[in-house]
Amino acid sequence: MSIVYVLKTVSPQMTGYGGFKYPRRGPVVAKDWRPDDKCGGGLHGLPNGCGNAGYVLFDEESAVWLVIKVDTRHGYVHGTGDMTDKCKFRRGTVVYSGKRAGAVAYLDKHGCADKPVVFAARVGGDRATVTGGDDATVTGGDGATVTGGNWATVTGGYRATLCVKWYDGNRYRLAVAYVGENGIKPDTPYRVDDHGNFTEET
Repeated sequence: MSIVYVLKTVSPQMTGYGGFKYPRRGPVVAKDWRPDDKCGGGLHGLPNGCGNAGYVLFDEESAVWLVIKVDTRHGYVHGTGDMTDKCKFRRGTVVYSGKRAGAVAYLDKHGCADKPVVFAARVGGDRATVTGGDDATVTGGDGATVTGGNWATVTGGYRATLCVKWYDGNRYRLAVAYVGENGIKPDTPYRVDDHGNFTEET
């Protein structure tokens, strides 16, 4: 059985796009299921919490964060067309509903701790490889490789390598910096601006 844990947000009334209502726990089914890679025709989210946070997540205080357990054998599309940075599925089971931190913790506990989960907080020691997704906070020790998605905050110790995904208006790119070179300081949080430049997070 191939299981994916899908992350998404809904309104305080448990409604998603188009007013579709999700349960706080239990099964959920898309009656309009289409097995194509176009938007619509299914339930949408980020597989294992990974992808473009801007597509299906709303970082609002009032949002309810869901983790939905999906068996991909029963209708699932990911990786092509409109589903490149998200997925859609026919049915699943809501296994968590609540705050963002709880949803990320649930994903970590169920096999996603080594994945670039959006909004995650990741910490690694010396020479570690530490990865987070969009809006993540990623920290590594001396000699670590620290990678974050769009809008992520990255911090590394001496001789660490910092990598952040950013959008140039046309495509996603990777900005890379080395702690100790070009003014990049150890143990200092950085973000990447709209031009791919590392800037200290204040």
